[in-house]
Amino acid sequence: MPLPKKCHLAMQATLCIACHQSGGRVRSADIVKHYKLNDRALEPVLQTLSRAGIIEGTLGAQGGYTVPHPESVTLADLVRLFTDERDPSATLPDMGKTLSPSLERAYKTYLTSLSQYTLAGLRDTLLQRGLDPLNDTPLDFMI
Repeated sequence: MPLPKKCHLAMQATLCIACHQSGGRVRSADIVKHYKLNDRALEPVLQTLSRAGIIEGTLGAQGGYTVPHPESVTLADLVRLFTDERDPSATLPDMGKTLSPSLERAYKTYLTSLSQYTLAGLRDTLLQRGLDPLNDTPLDFMI
């Protein structure tokens, strides 16, 4: 099942912010530049993440974003935020009464698996391997 583009952007942005926030706030312009994004595509994602309390933003010359609790944010949290968790069938293709229940169970198993991956854990793995989301090839979250 493909994830919405906003979900991919959220994963890339939050992991990038989590990796770089020890050096101060991460500017959206840096994320936009590295991932070659249109800032109009990223800003609504950052606003949604901010409203959900996943990131915190500060305006101004020293402004930017941080992830205040990367140890408690999972990839499943990001998927849920950008898909309709209340109605999994809205996210899944309609496969009729025979296949839809199976797809819904598979989707729940998928989310359970993603809930094992926190931003802090992914950040630590990247940094241990010497990878840097702003200076290396953009991450690909295709599963």
